[in-house]
Amino acid sequence: MLQDILAAVIAFVSTNIDDLFILMALFLQTDSGIRSGNIISGQYLGIITLIVLSLAGVFLGLIIPAAYIGLLGLFPIYMGLRKLWEHYVQKNNADEADDTATAKTSGGMFAQIISVTAITIANGGDNIGIYIPFLSAKSFQGMALTIAIFLALTAVWIFTARYLTKHPILAGTLQRIVPVIFPFLLIALGVYILFDSGTFGLLK
Repeated sequence: MLQDILAAVIAFVSTNIDDLFILMALFLQTDSGIRSGNIISGQYLGIITLIVLSLAGVFLGLIIPAAYIGLLGLFPIYMGLRKLWEHYVQKNNADEADDTATAKTSGGMFAQIISVTAITIANGGDNIGIYIPFLSAKSFQGMALTIAIFLALTAVWIFTARYLTKHPILAGTLQRIVPVIFPFLLIALGVYILFDSGTFGLLK
C-alpha cells in the first residue's frame, strides 16, 4: 500500500511540476481580471479530463497483456532524457509555461474556466502516455487509490501555487531547482512502470 501511494505521488509530481508554474502564473493574473475560483475549477476539470482519457486507454488495453502495455514506460524515460538534453545542452530554451498560462485567460466566468481547463489539458497531454501504463498495472482498488491521490495532490498543487505567488524569492529558487530534479523523476517513474508491469520479464 505504501509503495503504491509513493508511486502515485511520484507519478503526479513528475508529470505536473510544470503545471505548478502555470498555476503560479495564472494566480499572478488575479489582479488583471481572472478569478481564483475559475482557476481552481478549470484546473480540476483539466486534471479530471486527463484521468478520464487515461482510464479509457486503460480499459481499451484490457485485451493486451500488461507486460506489453508496460512498454509505454519507455515514454517517461524518453521525456526525462529529453528534459535533461534541453536543460544541460540547450540552455537557451525558453520556459514556455508563462507564455502558455497568459494565453486566453480573459472573459467571463465560463470562458475563464474553459480557458484554464484547455491550458491544463494541453500542458498535460503527455501525461496520458504515462498514466495509461501506470494505471494498467493496478487493480481497480489501486486505480481508485491512485485517482484519489491525484485529486488530493491537485488541491495541494493549487494551494502551493497560490502560496508561492506571494513569495517571489521561493518561486525563483524553485524555477532554478526544478529543471534539474524532475527529469530524473520521470526516468525513475518509467523504470517503475516497466518493473511494475512485468515488462522486464519479456527479456527472458
